[in-house]
Amino acid sequence: TDIGGTNSVRVFRTSGDVTTTSTSPVDFTGATATITTGANPVFVGFQGACSNNDTAQRFQYNVDVDGTDETFGEINQHATAESMQCSYGHLTPALTAAAHTIKQQWLVSAGTGTTFCNSAANGSCTYVVFEVVD
Repeated sequence: TDIGGTNSVRVFRTSGDVTTTSTSPVDFTGATATITTGANPVFVGFQGACSNNDTAQRFQYNVDVDGTDETFGEINQHATAESMQCSYGHLTPALTAAAHTIKQQWLVSAGTGTTFCNSAANGSCTYVVFEVVD
């Protein structure tokens, strides 16, 4: 969905929760965007809630730009099955003027991580990508 011109994409996920047991980065289902930019940075944002069925585990959400991982942070869970806000905003370095594929990836330190993208209690997920032009 175009949210502000030809250089922006928004994905509003309502088709179900997403789970992983992977301890290395894997693609987050439904959070991939292709965007054509000038020689500018891109803002990538995600809004959603997450939980892990194991005690005191870590979530990590990464941004992959054209196959290059930009790891930038993690979210720590303090109690078993604690529902948390797992949202982020990330600004890439300036990209080349071209079409780019930007993916959200994620992992957990252990257990089964769930991001709630179609839950009555936790709402939906939104993944947004847009070019930042000076």
